[in-house]
Parts: sequence; C-alpha cells; structure tokens
Amino acid sequence: MNDLRSAVDILYADFAWAIDRGVPEMLGDIFEPDAVYATGGHTLVGVDAIRRRFAGRSGGRSRITRHTYSGLRLRITDPDSSSSDQPEVHATSVWTCFAANGAEPPVGVPPLYMVADFSDRLRLGADHRWRIAERVITPVFHDPAAAPRE
Repeated sequence: MNDLRSAVDILYADFAWAIDRGVPEMLGDIFEPDAVYATGGHTLVGVDAIRRRFAGRSGGRSRITRHTYSGLRLRITDPDSSSSDQPEVHATSVWTCFAANGAEPPVGVPPLYMVADFSDRLRLGADHRWRIAERVITPVFHDPAAAPRE
C-alpha cells in the first residue's frame, strides 16, 4: 500500500503543478484519454476537454492558483467486481485552492477560493502508471468572488 500511496502522491503533485504553473499539456500523463472530470456543474469528458478547461487560466497569465491536498484515503477495487480488466483504486482527498484572477505574483493575502472533497477513480495503465479515470469535485467551502473567469 505504501508504493501505491507514493504513486498517488506523485500523480496529485503533478496535477497541482500542471494547473498551478499553466502547463495543461502535462494532463495527458495524469488523466486517462477518456477521463471524466466533474466540477461546478460542468462535466468534461476526455483529456483534451480537460486540457482546454485549464489552458491559459493559470501560470500567472489570467489566473494564479495554488493547490494543496490532504487526508488521502485509498480503497482498492475488488478486481472480480470490476467490468475492467485493469486494476482500479478509489481515492478520496481534501483539496484547498487559493486563487486570484488577473493578478501578478506576489499576491498579498492569499484569497481562499475553495476547500473541496475530491473523489477519484484511478486506473493502472499498461505502462504501470496510475492515471485519473474519473474525478468528482464536491465543494465544502467556496468563495464565488475567486471563481475562474470563463
């Protein structure tokens, strides 16, 4: 389980880095090609749709964000109960996002945008890398004033 936890930690660190630094092309190594990403009443299907959602919004261009997570819980799906022949893991965690629209770093007091529960279904690929097959984000605390400008 420690190897799995380490792999998921790396996956999540890569996700935070990609969206916080404005590198959406990294998301192809983080999400399955047909991944589902559900947040804020929007459901995106496919890694290309997820990339487009984050392109240009972070990395100091039109939006500055910093994401952290904690409380990682992992549950391995019983392979006999899965319709897939690939191993899957259900992961839950709590994410915190600080965000500012149209700002340049450094930003004074960090505006807290959201604290949310993330529910992920992770799949191990043929290349032995874990990727996100499905992500559902449920806000717990939310400041609409810091929401992304669409």
